[in-house]
Amino acid sequence: MRSAFAQRPAASPQPRALIAASEDRLWTARVERDRTFLSYRDRTGQPVLAEPLNARSVQLIAAGQQAYTFQEDGSFYRYSDEWAPALYLPQRQVPFDATAVDGVPHALIETQAAAELPAYDAAANRPATRTFTTTAAPLTLVRYDQLGWSAVAPCPAEVAAERTPELGPRLCATPGGLMLFSSAPGLDGLNCWTFEPLTAQWVSGPRLSGAAGLKGFWPTLVNHLPTLVLHVADADGNGELRFFRLMGAGTEYSWEPASLELSPLPPSTTGTPTPVDACGFNQHLGVQVSLPDGSAYLRFGRFEGRPTLGTIDLLAKPPQNVLPALLQALRAAVLLAILVALFVLRRGSLVAPFPLGTGQAPAYVLQRLAATLVDLLPFTFVAALVMGLNWSSAMREAVNLLSDSGAQEGPSAPVMFWMLLSAGSYAAYCLIMELLTGRTAGKLLFGLQVVAEQGRRASVGRIVVRNLFRIIEVLPVFWILAFVMLLSRNRQRVGDIFARTIVVRQVAIQANSAD
Repeated sequence: MRSAFAQRPAASPQPRALIAASEDRLWTARVERDRTFLSYRDRTGQPVLAEPLNARSVQLIAAGQQAYTFQEDGSFYRYSDEWAPALYLPQRQVPFDATAVDGVPHALIETQAAAELPAYDAAANRPATRTFTTTAAPLTLVRYDQLGWSAVAPCPAEVAAERTPELGPRLCATPGGLMLFSSAPGLDGLNCWTFEPLTAQWVSGPRLSGAAGLKGFWPTLVNHLPTLVLHVADADGNGELRFFRLMGAGTEYSWEPASLELSPLPPSTTGTPTPVDACGFNQHLGVQVSLPDGSAYLRFGRFEGRPTLGTIDLLAKPPQNVLPALLQALRAAVLLAILVALFVLRRGSLVAPFPLGTGQAPAYVLQRLAATLVDLLPFTFVAALVMGLNWSSAMREAVNLLSDSGAQEGPSAPVMFWMLLSAGSYAAYCLIMELLTGRTAGKLLFGLQVVAEQGRRASVGRIVVRNLFRIIEVLPVFWILAFVMLLSRNRQRVGDIFARTIVVRQVAIQANSAD
């Protein structure tokens, strides 16, 4: 649940990686010049790519099924199926460290910034109406909920803010709440505290000694046990990793050393890896390392045996998706074929009046659009429910296909199947209803009906043809075909023109007046 330590760094075009995790979900981010590419994976699933965020993230927080990111400019975003801006901290601070406790983000910020926040009311579980009373402590614990940020409690006075990223204060969410860790100059170990939410006090916990030459440390939770990863200098001055777990019962706890075998780096890597961060995921400890060439990897290890998770290249770009190019080529071919057939075989249908029955007139475009929405939208909702998709996110991605960037990226596989399922079920429904009654529920609502020449009932063949074209026309990549309805004198869509059908409305019959 904890995230990479981050003060506000200088902007750099060098790509970097961020990690954050809970026991059930691992979040990784590839941060490039001005974009953040977030992905996540569950215990048994494949990586799922989120839509890119047009900002350079410096800190990532795992909060269950959601993730939060702080950006270089201090802005704060939440991801849950889609990106949404969240309220940033006073003075746009980037926290010294952050984690999530039961899905609620907590962070360490400078006390002078926390003075601008309301105090957190633990009894009401919400921000209080009074402002936070500061102390001389350099840092303060704050939390975020739907009402915004609130200040929870000052940190112990020993926890200083003047620390390098590798040795700065860190938070760790635990089954019982929250722990705070801090190194101290001249000491060979770490101090830790446990936060008591009822009293809003920090209680001193077991100290970790025997860590001379400490170069960096990262607390995390592995299989529900607090775990420490230490980077210390060995006798030769090189760095080595040491692992400790909090063991004990009752009130007697201590940090016990543990051995761990990490998954190997790819054979092609060169140079000595430097640990950057750590996380707990799927009963494994994950250690993020960087290499001199700028590459970054996430290595896994298990305390109970050999790791079953393989090393992840955190900066590797996903395989190039050829689907968008294929879809664009298919779209161009289908549009060309339809337009050629339209102007070669049905050119007159665009300009010649369609023979109608008495009391009939072509339906208005807005009537047809409204009837289509009434019929189509329920199928998109049901298809999203069946596939476990967020309807608004799927619809947004579908509409985005009309833009240049959306067309180049193409739809994700789930959204593509959602569109096909929606279009297919909608067309099948229209086919059945028009065969039985000549109209759908939407057409009935707006007083419309499908007919052939002279107002006769359309034959089975004609209804089949118009609904086969409907499958194509309802897909977002072919929405451009709707312009044919505006060009047609009879306000027919492509399927109507090829099937020789028309959607009509009833009009009053005017009697001839005697001279």
